[in-house]
Amino acid sequence: LAKVPTAVSVSPDGQQAAVGHDALVSIVDLTAASPVVRTLQVSANVYDLVLDGSGRVHAFPRSSQWEQLHTIDVATNTETLVQALGGIYGNTRARLSPSGTSLYMANSGLSPDDIAKIDLTTLPPSYLYDSPYHGEYAMCSNLWFKEDGSTIYTACGNTLRSSSVKANDLIYAG
Repeated sequence: LAKVPTAVSVSPDGQQAAVGHDALVSIVDLTAASPVVRTLQVSANVYDLVLDGSGRVHAFPRSSQWEQLHTIDVATNTETLVQALGGIYGNTRARLSPSGTSLYMANSGLSPDDIAKIDLTTLPPSYLYDSPYHGEYAMCSNLWFKEDGSTIYTACGNTLRSSSVKANDLIYAG
């Protein structure tokens, strides 16, 4: 790899990985006998990233400022900066939903911390909403999904429901 890695994401089909760096994203073909690496440009020091199943990488900057989502088309190496209406704070962790149609992001370094959702079916991706809670439940800067996608687990051990219906999405479940 051209630079020190800062983050990694594996494609939903398991055939590629995206590796984040300062101002670069490396795409690694995991099916080749000798891994083939393609380098993409990104105008951020990558803190976290998501490689979706639609040929795009979504990079989240390392910083302590309000930021934009950096979406890179892998085929064309074209970066689009997406202003999330609710804001993306630097050092945000993100995960692709099991459906592949959205990503959830947990911010870090803010009080209170929160989780929000971005729609990946639109071009560019669009910010949908954040959880209905404002500090009632700790999110602790990271999240994971139950295999069927119905539950989100936070690093603090809190769980939230996940749904394609906003009224049922990001609802505290214990």
